[in-house]
Amino acid sequence: GQSVPESQAEAWMGFVRDGTSRMKQLLEDLLSYTRVTQEPASATATVTPVDLNDVARAATANLQSVIAECGGSIRWDRLPVVRGW
Repeated sequence: GQSVPESQAEAWMGFVRDGTSRMKQLLEDLLSYTRVTQEPASATATVTPVDLNDVARAATANLQSVIAECGGSIRWDRLPVVRGW
């Protein structure tokens, strides 16, 4: 394959780290929100299970091209299923 200049590789890795940090914060915020919230946002909202593993997979898929270009990986432990709407 082609070699990537070190400065470009470092920039990509910074992008991956920043994206991963944002994803982690979003997941932590989502967990906090679901712990605090007991009632649906409106009377017509339906509470459904949200598998955070699916959320993490979708977020990782959004970064897949950058992850592949940098030879990186994203891993997480098993995440819970939470109630959401």
